[in-house]
Amino acid sequence: MKSTLQSIALLSAAILISGCDNSSDGGATGAPAQNLQVGVSGSAVKGIIDGATVEVFDASGDLLVSRNVVNGDYSVVFEQAAIDAGIDTPLTVTITGGTSLCDYDNPDPLQPAGNDCPTGDVAVPFVAFGEPYSLGATFTLNSIADADITGQSLNFSNASPASEIALQKAVEKAAGAAISVLAAQEANQAVAGLIELISGISLGGLDVSQIRTADLTATGGTPSDAELALAALASGVIGSQGATETLTDTIARLAALFTIDADGNAVATGADLALFTDSIARGLAVAAAKQPSGALTNAIANVSAQAAIFRSIGTGLVKIGPPAEPGSTAPVDQTKAFVIKLGAVIGEVAGSTGAQGFGGQNNTGATEAFAAELDAVAAVSSGNATKAFTRLSAALIAAATGLEAGTSITNAAGTDAGAEDGLTFVLTADSAGALTATGISSTWPLEEATGGNTVTLTADTASADGETTVDIPVVTLTTTSGTATLQTFVGSLSFTTDTTATETAPNGIGAGSLSGTITGATSGVSYTIDAVVADIPLGIDDGGTYELTFGFNSPAAKNLSLKFEGVVGAAAQTFTVTAPAGSIVGTVTRTGNTDVNTLSDGTTTLTLTVTDGDVVSTEGVIGSFSVGTGENKVTTASLGDEGGVTYEDGSIQSLPAIIFPDPQSQ
Repeated sequence: MKSTLQSIALLSAAILISGCDNSSDGGATGAPAQNLQVGVSGSAVKGIIDGATVEVFDASGDLLVSRNVVNGDYSVVFEQAAIDAGIDTPLTVTITGGTSLCDYDNPDPLQPAGNDCPTGDVAVPFVAFGEPYSLGATFTLNSIADADITGQSLNFSNASPASEIALQKAVEKAAGAAISVLAAQEANQAVAGLIELISGISLGGLDVSQIRTADLTATGGTPSDAELALAALASGVIGSQGATETLTDTIARLAALFTIDADGNAVATGADLALFTDSIARGLAVAAAKQPSGALTNAIANVSAQAAIFRSIGTGLVKIGPPAEPGSTAPVDQTKAFVIKLGAVIGEVAGSTGAQGFGGQNNTGATEAFAAELDAVAAVSSGNATKAFTRLSAALIAAATGLEAGTSITNAAGTDAGAEDGLTFVLTADSAGALTATGISSTWPLEEATGGNTVTLTADTASADGETTVDIPVVTLTTTSGTATLQTFVGSLSFTTDTTATETAPNGIGAGSLSGTITGATSGVSYTIDAVVADIPLGIDDGGTYELTFGFNSPAAKNLSLKFEGVVGAAAQTFTVTAPAGSIVGTVTRTGNTDVNTLSDGTTTLTLTVTDGDVVSTEGVIGSFSVGTGENKVTTASLGDEGGVTYEDGSIQSLPAIIFPDPQSQ
């Protein structure tokens, strides 16, 4: 099984290198500040909470103010006397009682419809998703605001199961002593690190008290991925609630599954982390059903892979580091930020190209679907595909030379005319001299490819100006291997021939566009692309530069692009993957049958080696992360063949399962 990362590494082998064709959000804050006053505002969500009491305590446990939660939001302003006396931080926000909207949709077929959230009420033991129910007078939900109060402002502190777990860990580690601002930050970040690793969703450098938990019962709206990740945990708490447990019991049980070590890492056994992961998985299923997105589909694949990995570790300890500190130049923080960015970019690629929608009868998971898409892009942009339409371009221009109005010429491909040469067409000049080609077919290579694929271009008609431009309104590019059809592209093709030629850069495609749909060998596996081509050299010789950009979904909105550029025949090639989360630049350097591949965001570089089409693995390690160059180069982490990133202190991070196959499917 090929992983997506392997496909990215192998792309270079298909984009004109030596003319070969191998074919292989950040988070969201709470309620906005309404005026320049000192206080705290935020949200209270375990399902949207209403009518609860909100109390704010200082670091000494003294009550500063008490108010009510209204439809999930609160905002409190401190008395001037308290401000003048000085307020010790961190602050603790406590939500007590109230009602909640049921945010769990129970998938258990053995339960009656509507038995979604247990109420603890004998008379009405369950309510349905979206319905309100009482949390009880003893229910509490806390958030610890980990920032010092400075200036005249409202500070955000959002209460949710994630923030409650963070508070419990901070209290546990303090062991009876007062909690410092640093300890509060550490606890909030430790929970953020857990959620990021398990879901593969970036929290944007924010801790869990700074992110509003999305309302899964709401219709419409555009909650961020980070808000949905916290909502998945909140919903999953209900899904994990035991028959004799209260909601408070369940949250406390999840909090007890890990500890925080001296370095701020979350530490737990693999078995306990699997339980925590199972809880998030239940909530993600609800979130994905209510707010469908590529990010959530990828997250579901990620939790499945992570749960399998954690279970395989069993009673062994796992150490999960906190997210990178935003803006930090420390090599470890830059590496952590790069891992999250790489995962987000690839996840967005999968979402934009439709990989998460693949599957069904062929049982293709997101990982394999995206790998197949990258292979499809490589085939359409390969040397053989390029040669098929550059040969057609050259032949049409040659045939147009001297063609008189009202006449036609058949299959004029130089001295090699005839169907055997893989190039057929009829070019006709009407009475006004306008040129039209019909019955078009161009195949490369002429004989069945060895170690690669054959590409055949066919079209019913095309127009040409006789000098530089060819337009084909409906074209088919069929990629085959032997008698098997691997994929078919159907769309439009327009290109302009570059008439400037040198010895090292022969005539070629100066500019072109390709727009249409790629369909794989399996029925129903298809997606749309729009490509812009520049500087593709004409003919089969090496030399000359090329630049080819594929846009998926909506190129005008720049949802996603894959850009390939380099010199035909050169040992090194470059590609760039651009998505809303940012850009990742890849370089590939070939020596013999070995490629050295790097992926970088400009600060951190991931290096992998591919030999004979396989990523090289040494004792389960397939790559390394480094920051800096030359004497300043620092290796900070290694990449395992299941997507685990291990840092020098033993803590781990993870690339999403969209890049690596689910261990359960191996």
